[in-house]
Amino acid sequence: QQQQQQQQQQQQQQQQHGESERTRDGYFPAQDKGNMQDQLGALGILWKYELRVGRESPLADRWRSILECVAVPTNHVDKLFDLVVVHALHRVGDTKRLEQQLSSMADSLRGVVDEADRKLMTEVWLGYARGVAVSTKSRSEAAALIKPALTHINIVGGSSEQREVLHEYYKSL
Repeated sequence: QQQQQQQQQQQQQQQQHGESERTRDGYFPAQDKGNMQDQLGALGILWKYELRVGRESPLADRWRSILECVAVPTNHVDKLFDLVVVHALHRVGDTKRLEQQLSSMADSLRGVVDEADRKLMTEVWLGYARGVAVSTKSRSEAAALIKPALTHINIVGGSSEQREVLHEYYKSL
């Protein structure tokens, strides 16, 4: 009877918080698909995993499931997130959303007043994104677009560990 009461309490807690899955300690959701930072982290981990293990990894189907939870960024505040989303869209073959994302990124650069900043962002941020987008068609073209971006890749933000996947991707071309 005590075990039944505990199970009922746990079910009530889950219903109150709208969470169907919980971690072992019962306090934090096991899957919070609404947290964009978690989704960015998941996409980054998948990208890194595939770079090390290969694209034919057993987790390849995860790209699409994570992308279903991600609103493709249009405000372009987090440049690293934009690049990770571009790769994810490319990875699942969603060319329509990929082209929309690249176009939106290019349009956002029109608002950069300082010409030197706009040029740098075009070369680094947009150049890297365009390189990813063409990598299936031409690895050499992708490398030519990405290589100049690597010198100043820190401007996209994120930690050095997060940006390392961008370097690893270039080396894989």
